Amino acid sequence: MESWPVVRLQMLAWGYSRVLTIEIDCVHHGIWRAELPEEQEWYCCPMCNQAAKVCHIIEGYTRRAIVSEWQLVGKALSAKARYWLMTGIDDYVEKRSRRHKRLRDEAEHKALRAYKRGQNLGVINTRSAAR
Repeated sequence: MESWPVVRLQMLAWGYSRVLTIEIDCVHHGIWRAELPEEQEWYCCPMCNQAAKVCHIIEGYTRRAIVSEWQLVGKALSAKARYWLMTGIDDYVEKRSRRHKRLRDEAEHKALRAYKRGQNLGVINTRSAAR
């Protein structure tokens, strides 16, 4: 089995050119991918020119022309999703469970009032009926 430096030299001798497939992640614009002939010092988002986080760098060899324009491969998170990730999902779950408990209690109270008035709606215990 040959070592990687020997394989690299053979690929270049056979007419292949080295290509790096790079993915960057911009918080506001999503994941971008490009094929570049060499690694750069830093990468910026093609939309906002802000510094972006490098996700993947893959080295390969190709005979085709290297495509160096950036392509969008993944959408960015919505502002609401970013907010919940930054504040913590526990706050969201707690808020939702309080809301559902309040709605469930209101439904039970409504059913109980209807039962007392003689308007049996068919469901007294909404907790067991919802399951």
